[in-house]
Amino acid sequence: MQKREISFDGKSFIFNGRRKFINAGELHYFRIPRSQWKDRLLKCKQAFLNTLGAYIAWNWHEDKKGAFNFKEDRDLNQWLSLAEEVGLLIFIRPGPYICSEWDFGGFPNWLIAEDCELRSSEPNYIKHCTRYLNKVNEIIRPHLITKGGKVFLYQVENEFEVGDIPYHLKLKEIVEKDGIDVPICTNENAWVRGTDIIEAPDPYLRSWLISEVMNKIRDLIRTQPDKPPLGLEVGTHMFTKFYGQLPFSDGYRPPELDEVYLKSLIAAGISGFNWYMYHGGTNIGYWTGRDIATTYDFEAPIREWGELSRRYDISRRIGGFLESFEEALLETIPVEGECWVDEKGVDVFVRKDKEKAFIFLSNTYAQSRSFKITLKELETGKEITIPKKGKYQLPGYSMTIIPINLKLSDELTLLYSTSEVFYFLDNGSEKLLILYREPGLNGEICLRIGGKDTKIINYTHQKNPQFITVEGREKLKLIILDKETAPRTWFFNYQGKKCPVISNIYFLEEEKEEGRDLQLTFQVKEGENWLKVPLKPRQVKIDGKNIDFYYGEEKEIAEFNLPEEKFPQIYHDLSDRWKVKEENLEVAGDDNSWLDWQPWEGLENHGFLKNGYASYKTNFEISEIKRPLYLTLTGFQDEASVYLNGQYIKSGRDNLRCEVSSYVKKGDNLLLVLVESEGHHYIGERSFNGINCPLYLSHEEKSLELKEWKRRLVPEPYPEKLLREEKVPEISPGFNDNNRERVRVDRRWDSRLFKNPYEECFLWYRTEIEIPADYKGKNLALEFEEGIRDKIYLFVNGKFSGQRENTFLGRSFVFDLDDKIKDGKNSIALGIKADRWVTYYGLHGTIKISAYDNCLNKGWKIKEGISGQRKGYFKPDFDDSGWEEVEAAQKKGSAGSLIWFRKRVKIEVPSSYIAPLRLTLKDTSEKALIYFNGTLIGRYSEKGAQEDFYIYEDLIKEENLITILVDGRESAARLGRISISPYYIAKRIKVGLLF
Repeated sequence: MQKREISFDGKSFIFNGRRKFINAGELHYFRIPRSQWKDRLLKCKQAFLNTLGAYIAWNWHEDKKGAFNFKEDRDLNQWLSLAEEVGLLIFIRPGPYICSEWDFGGFPNWLIAEDCELRSSEPNYIKHCTRYLNKVNEIIRPHLITKGGKVFLYQVENEFEVGDIPYHLKLKEIVEKDGIDVPICTNENAWVRGTDIIEAPDPYLRSWLISEVMNKIRDLIRTQPDKPPLGLEVGTHMFTKFYGQLPFSDGYRPPELDEVYLKSLIAAGISGFNWYMYHGGTNIGYWTGRDIATTYDFEAPIREWGELSRRYDISRRIGGFLESFEEALLETIPVEGECWVDEKGVDVFVRKDKEKAFIFLSNTYAQSRSFKITLKELETGKEITIPKKGKYQLPGYSMTIIPINLKLSDELTLLYSTSEVFYFLDNGSEKLLILYREPGLNGEICLRIGGKDTKIINYTHQKNPQFITVEGREKLKLIILDKETAPRTWFFNYQGKKCPVISNIYFLEEEKEEGRDLQLTFQVKEGENWLKVPLKPRQVKIDGKNIDFYYGEEKEIAEFNLPEEKFPQIYHDLSDRWKVKEENLEVAGDDNSWLDWQPWEGLENHGFLKNGYASYKTNFEISEIKRPLYLTLTGFQDEASVYLNGQYIKSGRDNLRCEVSSYVKKGDNLLLVLVESEGHHYIGERSFNGINCPLYLSHEEKSLELKEWKRRLVPEPYPEKLLREEKVPEISPGFNDNNRERVRVDRRWDSRLFKNPYEECFLWYRTEIEIPADYKGKNLALEFEEGIRDKIYLFVNGKFSGQRENTFLGRSFVFDLDDKIKDGKNSIALGIKADRWVTYYGLHGTIKISAYDNCLNKGWKIKEGISGQRKGYFKPDFDDSGWEEVEAAQKKGSAGSLIWFRKRVKIEVPSSYIAPLRLTLKDTSEKALIYFNGTLIGRYSEKGAQEDFYIYEDLIKEENLITILVDGRESAARLGRISISPYYIAKRIKVGLLF
């Protein structure tokens, strides 16, 4: 491939001397079945996207330390090669932290057990990052645009937000030493502006208040005038949380908002954006971040299963305009006072230079508006009014772009068009301009022909396409469409010219010239499919068979319909009999497969690097049973079920407390805790899987609130190493804190401070406490009942006594104080590092020292996974001949049972059809893991939100095994109603045009 020259200035990126608007869409190869990579990329290209936004997930490639994997579905080189093959530029995003609602923000789980401070210049962390970046850069380097590839922009870090320029420059230094010689950028860290790194915000929009995102772009242009203004993540929609609601857990935004939003960004002066997510995909297995659902659909332009949505239509309409006029647009800048309307509720924005302008009209209210537009003529400065005939009609919740004085050629100038431009084609002596608006709205186009003659054309947009020819030295053909037909107008190349297919057809997949003949491969949906082509074929063939067509000499258009047919019904009701087996929770006995566990150590310290189930067990003795007797699990990640002496007690999330008087016995007792860790928080803070806080058994509990504290603000956070090595004076019991601010902390008093969300700060809290005499002999704990959204370091009597980094979740947590408290006065110091996203930080709610009778901190054993997983119950080759059979709706087991269900099913999709399949669960009890041919394809909960689970095409065979593990929790396990059906059905049809 030929090398390309790339540069940039304050207006845009420049490729080989030409300005380019970066119209990018974010897709993740680690969320897409490998067989569908090209399909998804091709759909991006057909929407006029010119760039692929692509995170690289470190943990996807190095889930075990030092063992890199770039094969099969992790083949990064193949992913980049396919993007190049379909013609997309590449904006690469290797992190090392990526967020992306992915497990641990892309960090590998083994990093949790390492002695390093994440996302910092700390040497151990940089050492690990360097090794990772060296590996991925070996793959990226041949794909650089400077080496003949398509990678033109490289991002370091992600949404750091709070500065640390040396850290960012260190990452830049690492990648440049690896030969990365394209522009380096980062996102959401305005502190980096003014360095050699291009900074860009993520101007997400959550409402119709478009001024919020426009102001972000205006501020970017003002504060970083020498670099192209970009939005490296743009979007209105969001992900779905586990136990949340579909399609977005934070409230629904309609597709119309996307159109207003993207056009607003363009109006504000942006020169490129990356739509996040353009195709969301699937969080397969346990790769999702904590609290995130299996689906990562985002109701994106390309849905999780590959179907095109209404947002795709919006993207395609805007993309066609950008591809046609990107250079002209990027020569203009936002200005004020150049245009106005005589109607309230309409916002007017203008981009212009000396020769041309683009007017943006926005109506973010439900009511339609009608008005005249007044603007200053570019050449004379006189005020002119458009349209000449009637008024301009602007429907509710919409935004339109009107081009002004746009030169189409030496002979043709588009003085204005009240219709929106979908695409402009320049085929030499013949030009073609495709215009659209809602059906029923009037359109007016004003042209200057030959430098002096002016022609005004009026029409009304209709469902049926209209064709108007403007004669002159250069012929201009106008195609007038409605808003739905425009994005179903596809393009192909024939005899060196680009030609449109005006149609209602779902998707054009492929074009192929064979001599003078042309073959187009379409994907069509059931029903009427029609198309119109501006060519005159002698024959038209559908899948090799001749069909009739009509050619209109006046319009020079060939028209025909595709034959209609009934599509096959694909539906598998699987709610009949299944083979079942109850999980052996291994509550009794002992064998060498159990490992010793030191409370309250994270599972990662034992090499348990995969999220999912882990079993804990211990024995304890009771000489006398006092009632009530409470078992308290003060903290675990994420969900747990408790079994005592073989009986199920209770399940909970994060922490739980249960009364166990009727379950214990005098003498020896066996406690089993089954914990399911669902994924580390994607924020990139270190948090250990499994049980991470004490377990207590107590008849009587006493608590002593810590209300009076002394507080001090430190503007800059400390290096974590200094804190852990106790090298800060604040922690000393003898530290003089007389000049510190006194604050109260309880349910009535909130000591948190207010800060800018884009900064990190540090607070010290100190107090002294004398433990009462009746607490002696008890097990003591420091409890935070309401949780805090910050990172917290505990020091007791000058000694480092623990830290918590997943407190971003704001849930209650506990520190074990055994062996840390002494007789007499005790000094407690809390160092709190404010999270970068919060606006309030510090202590609030109830903080207390609690005394329990017994801490269950001895004799623990752990085992990764559960028995059925280790034995391979989910694998196709497992022999289940000895299992019993039950109906899917039949309850099995008792409260707390885990039941495995297995069933084989034949699936056949005719080869000419496209039918992405989903497995649907309804009325299944509590929770379930869904395996398809041995792969964990989804996690279900009856609490929501997801019932449909995408089955990767790569996994489907003629005969398939479905295995579902149902965790019945508070009731017996029931599989419920289950089926397999397509999300949609389309058929590939080959249209041959013979000339």
